[in-house]
Amino acid sequence: MVNSVISAFAPVCNRPEGPAALTHDHRYRNSDTSTGVAHVPGTRPHPGLVEHPFVSPEDQVTILTAVDEAVVAELGDLITALPHHPRPITAVLALVETGLLAVDFHAPFDSNVRIWRP
Repeated sequence: MVNSVISAFAPVCNRPEGPAALTHDHRYRNSDTSTGVAHVPGTRPHPGLVEHPFVSPEDQVTILTAVDEAVVAELGDLITALPHHPRPITAVLALVETGLLAVDFHAPFDSNVRIWRP
């Protein structure tokens, strides 16, 4: 473990608290104002970003792009769009749950079920 770091950022980096608020000039600051502007801003997710353990932002964009290109996509096509995803059906259904996608609930649930944007 490193006990000391020779850096101008060391006092800010070694504090357990992260950026806490957005200031009037849109810069993140630590709750301890004596340290100045934090060098690592906090994450502020986009309001349309799905927060699900099996849906990364990249997965969401990939799925939505495939649906947009097809207008009405089949589940099998969306699975193919995520070749290395451990649970692609779960990722697609997470977007259905949040309302970003719609699925044909009257059809059998298989690779041919149709998915579109509502």
